[in-house]
Amino acid sequence: MNIKWLGHASFLIQANGRRVLIDPWFQKENQRLVPPVTSASAVGKIDLILITHEHFDHFNSGEVESISSRGTSMVVAPRQVLDQLNIPQRLKIPVNVGESFNINGIDITVTQAVHPQSSYPVGYVVSDGAKSLYHAGDTYDFYGMSQIACDVALLPI
Repeated sequence: MNIKWLGHASFLIQANGRRVLIDPWFQKENQRLVPPVTSASAVGKIDLILITHEHFDHFNSGEVESISSRGTSMVVAPRQVLDQLNIPQRLKIPVNVGESFNINGIDITVTQAVHPQSSYPVGYVVSDGAKSLYHAGDTYDFYGMSQIACDVALLPI
């Protein structure tokens, strides 16, 4: 598993020959302290996009639609996020906390996130069968976080 930080909460994961993008946000404005290391147009072909919640600094519908249109990127997110996207229904995978599934060799578990300012925040555990990664999304500390097993944890600060 290869993990690349793209800025803010955005990460590119390469595992099992797949490219997974988490919380893509490439805009340079909106009070961003550190500019992104790439752009939505330069990120390349993405197999899977995971979005933790609807806030602008974790989800930009135009960027996700642009990335998805270059291939067949599946978008995994809470329904409230997916409803904002103008992409084919077959590419949308709505999720709820506690669900686990496999997409093209990538295991995904949807975890709780505690972010009262969001309508339905989630986190994700992503595994390639050998290593696992936890992306907490935007969350406050909560007891259940101590029960999440992973090799690498990407946590908000």
